[in-house]
Amino acid sequence: MIQEILNFLFALAKKLSNLISQFLNRSQTLHFEHGPTVTIHQKIAEGGFSYIYTATDSLGRSYALKRMMCNDDEMMEACRKEVDVHRNVRGDHVLHLYNVKYTPAGGNSMMCYMLFPLITGGSLRDEVNKRKLLSDDLGIIRPMKERQVLNLFKGVLKGVKSLHDAGYAHCDVKLENVLLDLPSSKSNSFGDDEMGFSMSQLREPGKPILMDFGSARQLVIQLKDR
Repeated sequence: MIQEILNFLFALAKKLSNLISQFLNRSQTLHFEHGPTVTIHQKIAEGGFSYIYTATDSLGRSYALKRMMCNDDEMMEACRKEVDVHRNVRGDHVLHLYNVKYTPAGGNSMMCYMLFPLITGGSLRDEVNKRKLLSDDLGIIRPMKERQVLNLFKGVLKGVKSLHDAGYAHCDVKLENVLLDLPSSKSNSFGDDEMGFSMSQLREPGKPILMDFGSARQLVIQLKDR
């Protein structure tokens, strides 16, 4: 009985937090120094310490906006390290950081905003779920072709290499941290494959983009004591 009450209160608190977050960010604008002024729209993702929103500028260009609350020096340092990794890493298969902004959030807290391109193809986790690749029912699985799998793997390796070339290790490579960049000119369906599966609701996987450098660390660490 007590556990049920606690679960109810937790769910209520989370719902209230989401409502407050949506209210505070409704039609809110944010100006980046030496960058665009963007209007913040709906929340599209949520992490342990951050939220991701869609945003647009005055020209109608779309972005992904990451908002991270830094309540202490440790969180602030983690945010700055993530920004530094983005600024130092270059490559076609890593998520590019456009701008960053820090604003006071009351007391000693700071709000960190990171502006990224909006990748609309979803994540590799979304693709796996859509194709039901982890299902026990082989009859409903919609597998990728070998060429598609190899292209995805090659792209992820190129993203990891870009970090290594800049002196970093990603430390958190997983399906959720690989976005799929789908060119607008590419068809969203490609008919039935050679195995007879209907692929009309599936698209060709896009170019893999490695993201989320919050866990990235120096590739080489000098050990000076025990």
